[in-house]
Amino acid sequence: MRETAAEPPSAPQFVDAAARRKTIELDYPVAYEGRTYTRIHLQRMTVREVADFIESIVGKDEIRFPLFRDDDGAHIPDAVLDGLDSDDRDVIDKAAVDFLPRRFRGVTEIASEPQVGDTIAQS
Repeated sequence: MRETAAEPPSAPQFVDAAARRKTIELDYPVAYEGRTYTRIHLQRMTVREVADFIESIVGKDEIRFPLFRDDDGAHIPDAVLDGLDSDDRDVIDKAAVDFLPRRFRGVTEIASEPQVGDTIAQS
């Protein structure tokens, strides 16, 4: 008799997934590598994403919180975030604070610069 492989367990789903996401329409859309960005989605991080993020920044001089997504859910390239109009970036950064895990929110209060989406040097 042939054994069948067990299906991998499904991932838990948030009951109100929309509450974990916010869309910011850009006043000044940008194009990058053949794609036009007209909006940026902010997405709260899961426990696994926080753990992966913390592991990914070990030994790095600069970090960026992985909150910024495109329409397909992929992370927004750093070049796009750095190339946004300053006013659009200010709106995104202000909204992004509410999407940071609480343990990281103090990072944005240490100094007025850099903003949430900027790269920051580790101390």
